[in-house]
Amino acid sequence: MKKKMLTILSFLLIFPLAVSAHTTVKTSNPSEGEEITQELTELFIEFAGEIEDQSTMTLTKETEEQSFDTVTVQGSKLIGTFNRSLTNGSYVLSWKIAAKDGHILTGEIPFTVNLPATEEENTTNKETDTLIDEEAEVPSDTESNQNDKEETTSVNEEQTSPELETNAKEETNNSSVATISITILILLLIGGAWILFRKRGK
Repeated sequence: MKKKMLTILSFLLIFPLAVSAHTTVKTSNPSEGEEITQELTELFIEFAGEIEDQSTMTLTKETEEQSFDTVTVQGSKLIGTFNRSLTNGSYVLSWKIAAKDGHILTGEIPFTVNLPATEEENTTNKETDTLIDEEAEVPSDTESNQNDKEETTSVNEEQTSPELETNAKEETNNSSVATISITILILLLIGGAWILFRKRGK
């Protein structure tokens, strides 16, 4: 009877310790099974005790790994950040920590992101705007060629203008010479007719 009582007491003492050993996560963001409906750029897991600096975590979206921009350890917290918001889909946050006593522990936290349509579009538009701004900074080959053609046309027009002015002057001079020649011819005809008229009169 005493042995049974000792066994039961031992079991009652050991059971909470076993549960405590498996319940290493104190809190997390996101929590297990949570559905995220707002932009999320920082994930963290807080453990019951302090963890070593070599602790790490990874994030996968439908078997495709999503690379963190930074992963840091702050006391009992493991923090991962992104410079962009997570898009809609199913995710699994996997962690691997080294406790202060040297034990290696692992675990997973599944969650989903389900942003409203407007927030999802805003996230996509931000990425698109960034790409457009980068492309706008570099002039395209077509624009460069068009600018070159406009400059060449302008130069040709400037070179052609003096030639047009010279031709106009030559035409004006030719017209004046023709007018003078005709006037002289008319005067000669009139003079000749007058001389003939006088001779007949005599």
